[in-house]
Amino acid sequence: MNSFTSVSLDPPLALVSIHKEAKACTSMKDKAFTINILSDEQESIAWQFAGSKQEILEIDWHNKGISPKINGSVAWLECTPWREYDAGDHVLFIGEIKELHFEDLEALTFYQGEMGFAKQLVK
Repeated sequence: MNSFTSVSLDPPLALVSIHKEAKACTSMKDKAFTINILSDEQESIAWQFAGSKQEILEIDWHNKGISPKINGSVAWLECTPWREYDAGDHVLFIGEIKELHFEDLEALTFYQGEMGFAKQLVK
């Protein structure tokens, strides 16, 4: 997933769109999930999840709570399943945000085909 969308404040809902052929699509059905906002120090993790295998990569997972989170992220949103919709070649998963955590870090961004952080990419 490269983006998520806020859907509602009451209840607090977020949407992720997953390609039907992605491994995550079948494993997300009726399961809690976490939206991790990666830091600018976690580019290799982003490439790994984008399908570009990173040879030397250890992801530091935090396994407490309703679903695993990636330590070192700028923020994470823990979600329980709320609704799921077929959307052509994607499935839209809407989760109810149960927990939110954030750190004072630079977020990793993807802009015009490049990864970096906002101040670096916007010229």
